[in-house]
Amino acid sequence: MIGQIDHADVLAAYKQAKRNLDDLTTPASMAEAEQAVAEAAVDIYNAKQDLEYLISSDVYYWELQVATTEETLREAQAEEGQPDG
Repeated sequence: MIGQIDHADVLAAYKQAKRNLDDLTTPASMAEAEQAVAEAAVDIYNAKQDLEYLISSDVYYWELQVATTEETLREAQAEEGQPDG
């Protein structure tokens, strides 16, 4: 034999990656991820409520309207190939 390739490290890394993937797709890990997403959604809701309280409902409403309109404008400009501005 002229040469030999030692692929033990690659094989070990593959097996570890496979174990990690298997761990991520267990029902328990999926439930944990869903719980984390639900908690993040609650945090976002609470942050919005706090912001609305701090700046008043009217100001919050109009801030959202401006943000929505700006996003719509950016999307329309992107569709026409115009630069943002």
